[in-house]
Amino acid sequence: MKSLLAFAVAGVAAVGFSPEERPVQILLAGDLKSYLSPCGCVKPMSGGIKRMVSAVRSIRASGPTIFVLNGQFLSGPSRQDEMKSETLGQALKASGVDAVFPTKSDLQLAEVLLENAHRLSGETFLSATGEAAQTWAPSEREAQGLVIRGARRWTEELRDAQPSLLLWDGNLESARSVAAKIDWPCLVLYRSAAKPSAALESIGKATLVGGGEKGKVLVQVSWLAGKIKAARIIDLGPQVPDDPATSQLMAQYLERVEGERLLEKLPRRPSEPYAGSLSCSSCHQEAHREWLVSEHSTALRTLEADGHDADPDCVGCHVVGLEDETGFQSRQKTPRLANVGCESCHGPSAAHVSDPERNRTPRDARQSCGSCHNVDHSPGFQYETYWPQIEHK
Repeated sequence: MKSLLAFAVAGVAAVGFSPEERPVQILLAGDLKSYLSPCGCVKPMSGGIKRMVSAVRSIRASGPTIFVLNGQFLSGPSRQDEMKSETLGQALKASGVDAVFPTKSDLQLAEVLLENAHRLSGETFLSATGEAAQTWAPSEREAQGLVIRGARRWTEELRDAQPSLLLWDGNLESARSVAAKIDWPCLVLYRSAAKPSAALESIGKATLVGGGEKGKVLVQVSWLAGKIKAARIIDLGPQVPDDPATSQLMAQYLERVEGERLLEKLPRRPSEPYAGSLSCSSCHQEAHREWLVSEHSTALRTLEADGHDADPDCVGCHVVGLEDETGFQSRQKTPRLANVGCESCHGPSAAHVSDPERNRTPRDARQSCGSCHNVDHSPGFQYETYWPQIEHK
């Protein structure tokens, strides 16, 4: 915590302000998309609400601070998303969040999800200007002397309001169009899947700021008298300590997920029976030895160590056949299918084990790898680089 606080204070002191001119630190996070924890195979992993709240609280301790969340809040209307919305709302309240602007896609979900999150966050959600008011009115609020407003399209109301902090439900191209119509000092915070840059773009008196995705970073902007004095990107990697109170919220969330047995309630498709990786070892001894020393053979332990081993969001990429009726159910019921095994690539192989010549197993390694090592979870994954490390015959 001390290192983060020192970092935040240094960011203010470095631009040479007198005590009477302390700038407001504006913090932006974008498009959480239900990611409460870091997810993926790329290490060190970034993101997660435990780190986010910790970083925001640390920076708040250094002086006037505004924290806003712009972009997609949830990813679906499931029971698990309902639990997530409540946990996120509580975590955001702990951070002292000043405003949350849900997207159009959020508004298409069950309204109760956003109502609960709005209430638990301290009623910080903003309605969109020019559209039907939601239950979380008003459409704007003030913090540290700055007006914060959310919008999905340009209206005359925006011109009259002259916001100094505009949460924009759109990409960079549309944000540029809006910025061209603004003739007062204003930050336009837009949605972007790209990693933000500290080199901010200005159009007239407006400055454009992207928030990235999945809450992997915080964008910090120092704002004084209508001008930006500094900008930096704070990566929410393992160097940021977990916030203790938010860690408790996450533990309670995972207990609820396990208690309601959401993993058991996943829809499954009919499938041929699985055999388990040990059944392959008698004929494929060398391949089995290679698998035993790979991280695939202990993939489920990673989740067990973090308490996510009953989390439907995570388990599928750490076991064999979670989506199949004959696939993994639990460590206790189907221990042979725990971890990423032979049948993760070759498919259900009990018939092959009983008669290898008549029942050949398919293999499409590129497609099998890509189902978990995708852009969301392994953005740096290159099949040509990693496949040779586990290739076998």
